[in-house]
Amino acid sequence: LEFRRVLFRSRPAVLSLEQEGLRSEADAVLKLCEDLYPSPISQFSQVWKVSKQKILFSRHLVTGNWGAAESCLSFLASHVQDLDLFNAELFFKQGNFQKSRHFLNKCIKSYDNVNAQDGSERLSKESLVRAYILLSDIQVICNDPGGSVEYLLVAKELSLKHRLEGLHCLVCLHLANNQLSLGCAARALNLVRHCLTFLLAHGSNRDRSRGLLLCAKCRIAASAELPEVERRAELLEGAGQLDKAREGFLQLQDWDRVKDCLYLQARIYHSLALTQERNMSAQQYKKFDELYPTISPVCN
Repeated sequence: LEFRRVLFRSRPAVLSLEQEGLRSEADAVLKLCEDLYPSPISQFSQVWKVSKQKILFSRHLVTGNWGAAESCLSFLASHVQDLDLFNAELFFKQGNFQKSRHFLNKCIKSYDNVNAQDGSERLSKESLVRAYILLSDIQVICNDPGGSVEYLLVAKELSLKHRLEGLHCLVCLHLANNQLSLGCAARALNLVRHCLTFLLAHGSNRDRSRGLLLCAKCRIAASAELPEVERRAELLEGAGQLDKAREGFLQLQDWDRVKDCLYLQARIYHSLALTQERNMSAQQYKKFDELYPTISPVCN
């Protein structure tokens, strides 16, 4: 009985370890679960197998191994209720936005229909909010910021209604990114700073790193109107935040984001005439680009 309790507690734990970039620790927990419940027909073996396939799916999305990601979905098809969301994420990373949008709309429609009929919930509210966030990302890529904001406002309302604080902060980050792209850098910076406190305290490594990266981008853009001394200080602060974000993405092995951080750092140091630092960032960017060329057409 105690082993069973440990197993079921390990499911969220192993996913948390993966989100923190602790891959070897996550793999060790999965190996322990596999040793405890090796039988393929055991109901408890299905618990760690589902967690393992979710982890492998997220890793394959980052590396652009689409075939392996589809294999993970084949297993998850009979074990998860939000399969449409997984499919949408895969097609989004592949750049097939039409199919991604199809699965997201199917996901939302299914949630609405089921709840209207019998009040049951086959799709979690967290997954529903993530579906709206992904729809907003598609609108941004399709150069429709107005449509993106529309979906984000729905996601924000749902996250507030159901007290999903972490997702609410993520929605606000996406809103800030839209504000930044529309030229409202100061407003975007204020919104990111408001969210960053919660993310740094309670968010996953990925969420913290994405928040720091966006905050650095907003700092760079908002510093354009400042006096030279203040602008220089802001840019150096932004470079420091990029350092922290890069460390987080290195742990997650998200090489595209690592390259984003290095590119921005090189641009900052170039504008500040810090030649040695600029060259170091540029060399590291070139090294990572040679080792890990970009595969996915989108960086989300």
